Amino acid sequence: MRRILGEAGIDFDAFRDPWGMPFKAQFLGQQGRQFDRDLSGGPNKKFGDLDDFSAAGISFDYFKKSGIAIVEAIKAYETRTGAFVRDTETLRAALAEKASHSNL
Repeated sequence: MRRILGEAGIDFDAFRDPWGMPFKAQFLGQQGRQFDRDLSGGPNKKFGDLDDFSAAGISFDYFKKSGIAIVEAIKAYETRTGAFVRDTETLRAALAEKASHSNL
């Protein structure tokens, strides 16, 4: 996160909460979504108690790109063969086939 922000000219470590303390970045994953929350320790300047709060946050579908590629490979396999993907070996073959056609 710091590298990505740095490339945009933003220094995450320079941001301070209202009590002059740095924010703490917290990354969580849940049901295929990635969450980033920037936490403040609150007035007591300590993390992990009731006065902490989230100053900012974003979430996104972490596996969306991979999921789309898998669905496309399965559909292409079914269209090409008239059969369904029923096991890991067939899925791998369908993904390899899709990848070989994507590089043309």
